[in-house]
Amino acid sequence: MISEQTPENHTAALVSTSQAECQTVLALEGMTCASCAMRIEKGLRKIPGVQDVTVNFATEQATVTYAPVEATIEHMTQKVDALGYKAMLYVAPTRQKAVTHESLVDAPLQEDQQGKRQRAELARKRILLILSIVLAVPVVTLNMFFMDLFPLENLLLLVLTTPIWAIVGWDFHRGALKTLRHGGTNMDTLISLGSTAAYGMSVVATFFPHALGSLTFYDTAALIVTLIFLGKYLEARAKGQTNEAIKKLMGLQARTAHVIRDGKEVELPVEQVHIDDEVIVRPGGWSCPVRLLLRR
Repeated sequence: MISEQTPENHTAALVSTSQAECQTVLALEGMTCASCAMRIEKGLRKIPGVQDVTVNFATEQATVTYAPVEATIEHMTQKVDALGYKAMLYVAPTRQKAVTHESLVDAPLQEDQQGKRQRAELARKRILLILSIVLAVPVVTLNMFFMDLFPLENLLLLVLTTPIWAIVGWDFHRGALKTLRHGGTNMDTLISLGSTAAYGMSVVATFFPHALGSLTFYDTAALIVTLIFLGKYLEARAKGQTNEAIKKLMGLQARTAHVIRDGKEVELPVEQVHIDDEVIVRPGGWSCPVRLLLRR
């Protein structure tokens, strides 16, 4: 006996078992840690009509169960935007037994678009990581082993560290500012504060040595940003590889089913299998086929 299922892929919007409920999936952008997922989850739960929310940080998706007479997708995306993140409808919400051909076609298209965005973001992070490493190596070497080697050393360190702190570290600064604007903190806040404190004190020491002394901490600012950004890059690459593996696994699922219609066995796309259909399953070369009757 098989329970009722609607035709869908693993990223498609899900359908509630109640006519008064809808369940949909939102694609999220801008999350940097688990606290971001919790913030979005709490924010969506405050929308009238939203009954349940599950935010997955790894897949960057939010599954929302809601009453369509009270809540809408627009309310959800606006709420996420107000929290400092970005949300978009991954697949149009559907009702029970109301999965349209358009939504089935749009699902792989939207999935491909999300994959392109993820690959582009990964490529951008790779370029920034290489830039950060190339600049951080001489900064750490000079600051840790060859202090006061020549008169303008601090100025050189400032020139090398500024792109790391300002360009590579902008992702952290932007995330911290977004969260701070909405009255919260996250991991980006710690990284931004730590690197900015080290960088700011070093700049003061470079131009006003009589105020704080000539000791600088450019290597600290460079290492904080570079090492954390390296972790972010590895995390993004791991998530991308996992998503690709899941897509390949889902691609192995059956495309057609053998169904008894009017006393005859016919081969149909799995999307056309309905409740009360009698399905014949022939796993691996069994001599006797297995018949399954789909029920509610």
